Amino acid sequence: MTALSESLAALAEGIAAAQDLGLDTTDAERTADLVEQRIGFAGNTYVIALAGGTGVGKSSLLNALAESNVSEVRAIRPTTSRPLAWVEENDRQEVEPLLEWVGVEDVVDHQHRNLADVAIIDLPDVDSVNLGHRATVDALLPRIDALYWVVDPEKYDDERLHGYLRQLSAHGDRMVFLFNKADRLGEDDQRLLAEDFARRLSTDGIGRSSIRMLSARDGQGVADLRRDLAGAADRKAAVAAKLATDAATALSEVASKAGIEAETPPTSLVEAKMRARASQEAVTGALAVVDPAGVGRQVRAAVQNQARRQGGSLLVRILALLSSLTGTRRRTADPEGYLMNWRRRGSLGHILNPVRRVVTDALAKLPAGARTPAIAALGMNDLEARLVSAIDQATRQSREAARPPRSFLWGLVGVIQLALGGVLLFAIAWYLTIIFGPGGIEVATVEVPYLGPVPVPLVLVVASLVASFIFGALLSIHAGWIGRRQARLVTARVTAAVESTVSDTAFAPLDRMDEARRRLHAALLQSRG
Repeated sequence: MTALSESLAALAEGIAAAQDLGLDTTDAERTADLVEQRIGFAGNTYVIALAGGTGVGKSSLLNALAESNVSEVRAIRPTTSRPLAWVEENDRQEVEPLLEWVGVEDVVDHQHRNLADVAIIDLPDVDSVNLGHRATVDALLPRIDALYWVVDPEKYDDERLHGYLRQLSAHGDRMVFLFNKADRLGEDDQRLLAEDFARRLSTDGIGRSSIRMLSARDGQGVADLRRDLAGAADRKAAVAAKLATDAATALSEVASKAGIEAETPPTSLVEAKMRARASQEAVTGALAVVDPAGVGRQVRAAVQNQARRQGGSLLVRILALLSSLTGTRRRTADPEGYLMNWRRRGSLGHILNPVRRVVTDALAKLPAGARTPAIAALGMNDLEARLVSAIDQATRQSREAARPPRSFLWGLVGVIQLALGGVLLFAIAWYLTIIFGPGGIEVATVEVPYLGPVPVPLVLVVASLVASFIFGALLSIHAGWIGRRQARLVTARVTAAVESTVSDTAFAPLDRMDEARRRLHAALLQSRG
């Protein structure tokens, strides 16, 4: 790859990196376009193409330049049907990919020392019946240094030629017009035809055209053309050096906007430690607002209420029913409502401020002119909306976890509790019978250590109450375990949502900016060789 190609590739990479930073690259893109328009063939060889209509003498002119029979000149139907290349032998390898792309099969080497680094491609006639010949010229133009049009006194005014030239007027500065067969004209006629041709070209949109009068048959003007081609190769090297400098200068200006210097590799905008701290603070702020522990308490209360309604004692069931009727349960045991109303419990500032602080510190490392576009490139204005959306999604996904589950064990415990309630009522009735019934009723007793004989009704009352209390305590323990489990689930989901959103919305763009700055620095080093 030549120095110019490397500079242009570095500029293209630098422009892409600067655009990722949100920087204005209009001037650099304009420079790149100008360089690409003037770069022609990317190698060191000066490559021109000979184009023209049928019978204007392109092949004869090439033979005259070569001072040998390079291209066959046909007496009958003198049409060049396929391209031919005349290439300096040392440059053949460099030009070979271009020749293969054009479809050149006929290649003739030359050893003209005064035309070193010059290659000429003799193209098919553009006014022939084969429309593909024009397509070849169209595609070849960006890949060569210059296009030399060959005309003659009979065809210089051909409307088909000028209609085609109007389509190529944007490449006018890279076209030279060779007025062949000038030996048939006197000096005054040559001047008049040249002036008329220049007027037509100006009408076509090709101003300040270069027109050379010559004759392939008697050699008029051929030697001058050969010297001009030899000098063009040297001029190409000088122009290429200037274009490479222009590209490097444009890249330096873009890099300067981003605060990038070739001598100093760019450092990360945000240290890993600061990033982790900001993310943790944002998560802590989100959890403080969502309050998973509070959700867990609500779940526990809801589970306890549900468990008591299904598995509580008769008294507990009556109290649970009263709680539902009075609305107390909805206030203290509504985990779904509590979860979905998280935004009422605090400000988003505790979530946003740590991230914004880190981003602000990161942008402070950029030049003042790069900060505003960097903010737009980061999309920080969307951070709040995306965080709210992420937490909303996490809470919605946790709604199922906030709903109190059901357990067949509660029904089983409920049956046991009803049985214990029946025992309790039986024991109380027994006591009442003993107290208010006729005297002399014997009561069975149970020997209890330290207490001695205890009446069976009292044992039944105490045993049923203790058993009921134990089962109630087990229900409370179970409800607490479920509440803690669901709180952990909500915590995990909210934490993951906040961390992911902060990473994707704030830190991932900063990572992309770091990568863009590294690419810009690498491009800057490449452009300086």
